Amino acid sequence: VLVGGLAQWLVMVPRAISLGYQPRWLIVWSDPGLKQVLRLLGPASIGAAAVQVNVLINGYFASYLENGSVTCLNNAFRLIQLPIGLFGVAVATVTLPHLARHAALNDTIALRDRLLVGIRQTLFLTLPAAIGLFILAEPVIASIYQYGRFTPDSTTTTALALRGYAVGLVSYAAIKVVAPAFSTIDRPGIPLRISLTGIVINMTLNYFLIRVYHLGVLGLTLATASVATLNIFQLAWYSHRLVGSFRVPDFLQAIGKILLCCLVLVGVLLAGKAFIHPMGGPVIVRIMGTLALVILGVSAYFISAKILSLPDLGLLLRRRSR
Repeated sequence: VLVGGLAQWLVMVPRAISLGYQPRWLIVWSDPGLKQVLRLLGPASIGAAAVQVNVLINGYFASYLENGSVTCLNNAFRLIQLPIGLFGVAVATVTLPHLARHAALNDTIALRDRLLVGIRQTLFLTLPAAIGLFILAEPVIASIYQYGRFTPDSTTTTALALRGYAVGLVSYAAIKVVAPAFSTIDRPGIPLRISLTGIVINMTLNYFLIRVYHLGVLGLTLATASVATLNIFQLAWYSHRLVGSFRVPDFLQAIGKILLCCLVLVGVLLAGKAFIHPMGGPVIVRIMGTLALVILGVSAYFISAKILSLPDLGLLLRRRSR
């Protein structure tokens, strides 16, 4: 991971220099911009790290469950991190400079509209990913992990954890987009307070879902998903108060089209599972069957989006062409 991060930095430096960036190794502590960054850094970092903290808490509670629960929980979280990193972080990276520019110009209308575009794009990319992971939990896990001491029972337990995390996937990714927006308007304390409250709620839910309702790893992941969903609704509510009302009719129309595409995705995946049976046979058969289902699902979703003329698909294609 360390080498990969260093390589990523080395790849970006020449491009940044070609665009006019001149690295300066002297830190000017009196610089107002640096002071502002340092002032915002702590609250923003803690506010964005709530999901990771909740996962650590889940690991503590999982240590009191049956053997292998912590491993199953960690494996499920690694899988859910893939779409968060691919889609949530990517959309946030693209959106944040626009938000900062609009905030610097005090253009709250443009900031609000750009934030809404970021949320909509996150939904467009992560909702089908969540559905796919929920439906294909067992074949995906069996294809990646089910070797050696990782038994079919381990696959079943990990699939339960993955489904619980998948319920909150859209919220996890949306937090990556919305939480940094508060730093651009100099209000980093709002995500911080919401995150700290969420950690307490997560611990409480973990206790009840494990000790009272005996839901095992599923209860732990559902608790984290519930807290993430609560967090994003709170962030959206504060965004509404600070930058004005979102254009709800246009947003709901786009969401309706995304849901229609997801219905097509569900039908294709369920029908595909009935015919392909990716859980049986040798390892290569499991892998090829799972890949076939993923390709079918992705194709069905994007074809549906094209037919319904979803604007987010057009934005995605234009960015790829650039």
